[in-house]
Amino acid sequence: MKKIIAIISIIFLFPHLSSAKIEIGANFGAPAFFNAALGYWPNKFGLRLSGMYFDQSNNGCQFNLIYKYFDDGKVNRSWGIALASSQDVGCDWSYLGPVYNYTNEHFFLELGIAKPIAVRRGDFSKIFIFPIFQIGYMYWL
Repeated sequence: MKKIIAIISIIFLFPHLSSAKIEIGANFGAPAFFNAALGYWPNKFGLRLSGMYFDQSNNGCQFNLIYKYFDDGKVNRSWGIALASSQDVGCDWSYLGPVYNYTNEHFFLELGIAKPIAVRRGDFSKIFIFPIFQIGYMYWL
């Protein structure tokens, strides 16, 4: 765990490698159906937090560590890892998996697959992997 924290710290201590960007937006999809999103990109690596709290029985939060491999100022393509926790009326669980992100100006799309890593309520015994999907609007500051 200390090595992971050290690697992430090194990545984000060198924002001078390119100009840092902040993204804000809203999307539909996992983890809470309607999500607010906030991201920080100091260089080719970025962090994004998305989710929403509606009430104690309907909420979710997803954290992404992302590597941007293409950015021409209009289109952005990246790969990342998503770690999330989601709760609704019938279940309460966490998941982890790879994601692909595509942004064209303000249009945002995230596709991925995930594996449940912790189930606190609900039956996930027959679910090995499942799709992650987000679509919405992202604005770059």
